[in-house]
Amino acid sequence: MIKVITNRAPDFLKAAYANPEVDLQNHAGFIDPLEKFIEWDGSWVVREMTAERVPRFVARCRELETAIYKAKQ
Repeated sequence: MIKVITNRAPDFLKAAYANPEVDLQNHAGFIDPLEKFIEWDGSWVVREMTAERVPRFVARCRELETAIYKAKQ
């Protein structure tokens, strides 16, 4: 399961609820250090939480499935 920060946008909800690999989180405070997670801002953004608890950009994807693949790498 990949943690995804929740968003109220209809496009986000449609994609996220349909995917069984998504573990929805309310905010980045639930992400462990050195763990990759996904946010949505009109596209899917993969980030990694550093040991200092600062999100680091990893990739930007058009589809959730692609973002999940990149987060698992």
